[in-house]
Amino acid sequence: METFRLLPTANCLGRVTEEDLELSGYKVSAGSVLICHTGIACRDERNFRRANEFRPERWLNEEKSQTASNATFLVAPFGVGRRICPGKRFIEQVLPVILEYTIKNFDMQVVKPMELQFEFLLSPKGPTSCYF
Repeated sequence: METFRLLPTANCLGRVTEEDLELSGYKVSAGSVLICHTGIACRDERNFRRANEFRPERWLNEEKSQTASNATFLVAPFGVGRRICPGKRFIEQVLPVILEYTIKNFDMQVVKPMELQFEFLLSPKGPTSCYF
């Protein structure tokens, strides 16, 4: 989750309102586009203590309850609601197994740091340079 928080694949969630509503004191008409920029919110000290640091332990033990209360809709790498990614459960079960197997059985070396680009989704800029 910490990697998804700092380097979200999709930096924002967008929705079109189905009906008129009031949001934080603002009147929003039906058909309006709302954008939640989670990439910015996840690096905001009001939402995460030491927000710019990579701290996987924030998702464990005592810190977990505080982190989870702030992160419910901010760290949503697979989206939320009706438009959630249908592959979410699959990757949550398979990815840890693949990572564990790869780390235990291969010596992986990075040739050069990966460059990232944002074109609606965050992705590697060109081929990644690593070898096993």
